[in-house]
Amino acid sequence: MRLFKASVMNFLNLLQGFGCILLLPALLRKNNEKERSEKCESSVQGDEFLVIALITGGCILVGRLLGLWVSNRFRFWVIQSFLAVILIACYGTLMIDSSYIAVLVTMGVANIVMSMTRLELKIMECDINYFGRDKVAVASAIILGVGFVGSILGASLAGFLSPHQAVLWTFIFSCFLLFSALSIREYKN
Repeated sequence: MRLFKASVMNFLNLLQGFGCILLLPALLRKNNEKERSEKCESSVQGDEFLVIALITGGCILVGRLLGLWVSNRFRFWVIQSFLAVILIACYGTLMIDSSYIAVLVTMGVANIVMSMTRLELKIMECDINYFGRDKVAVASAIILGVGFVGSILGASLAGFLSPHQAVLWTFIFSCFLLFSALSIREYKN
């Protein structure tokens, strides 16, 4: 059962993570539509590249460091439930306010949360004590494979839907992430 729960959680985490990477430029473009010329309205320009790099790379690094610090101090389901609530708040805020500052803050926090959750899931994937030496590779492959399907869906939502629709669907999937995190009680970190 834990294999199923971890796979669902990895699916939802990578859906949000990869979707966020593609959603950020779309939200930035939406905020700057008035300032763009007709030829370049659909491209990311100038300082936006630096913003995207800082929000994705910088926040992911901060999330990994925070995740390492937090993972040794709190139980898995407590941390992950709290992080899922933060994620729900981020996408809920974006549905109400899509201003430039709101996009930067919420997408930054969402990337930190995604990165903190990824750290815990990677540790869970390779848990020899739970899966056993013979089954850990198969369990890890299943969890990772289901996660890749989530990353494809997340990138598809961000790439093919309007930014508002992508935010709405990611908000809905983030609610499922909360229930997934609450259901994993047998993992002791």
